[in-house]
Amino acid sequence: MAIETESGGIFEESTVRRLPAITIRGISDYADLHKNALENSSRGLVRHIAAANAASFLKLQLANRRFADVIAQYRQQRNVEQTTSSCISTAADNDVMCLVQQIEEEVDSKLRELSPEYRLQPKGYRLPIPRVRHQKYTVGIDKSHDSDPIEVREALTTRTLILTVPRNYPDNSLAWVLADELLTSEISGKQIIPVVVDANAIRPPNPASQMPQEMQH
Repeated sequence: MAIETESGGIFEESTVRRLPAITIRGISDYADLHKNALENSSRGLVRHIAAANAASFLKLQLANRRFADVIAQYRQQRNVEQTTSSCISTAADNDVMCLVQQIEEEVDSKLRELSPEYRLQPKGYRLPIPRVRHQKYTVGIDKSHDSDPIEVREALTTRTLILTVPRNYPDNSLAWVLADELLTSEISGKQIIPVVVDANAIRPPNPASQMPQEMQH
């Protein structure tokens, strides 16, 4: 038996929108007062195994023709455009160009909605993106900068990035600007697929929605 709560918000939203959803999780700790004992005793190796199991299972499903066909069937039932369903149906054949084109159209649409400067430009225009600087935290909240600014693409080739943006940053389209930039980039010869998540849509699961109907009454 296992307890899984993190994807509760996704399932709540999928229920509202009447969309099918699945979650793939690798369990690496106990759901009790000693939940860290297993990871501590294995020095984190259990977490690596759990993550590898989840990732390999998902990879196998994405290469599974039956899985791709089920996704295509759901798409067709919701009257999605033909280009979308054709992309899903060929996903198992590693045909990513159609998917990239869809993302490009979504990013372009969102930038025209959020950025007045971009809205006035022809399709294909690229907004300048800010560079990043490595930040080291020493004592408390003190921080120091010991490196020159570099491009986001360059930083991604050597590390995982967590970008800190000031709350008073004036442009709400920054995430989409970065997505637009990364969509035209490659790392070690591999296509980057950006995913923009709306932070305002993230919330804890509603316990009441997970209770049986008779218990809610």
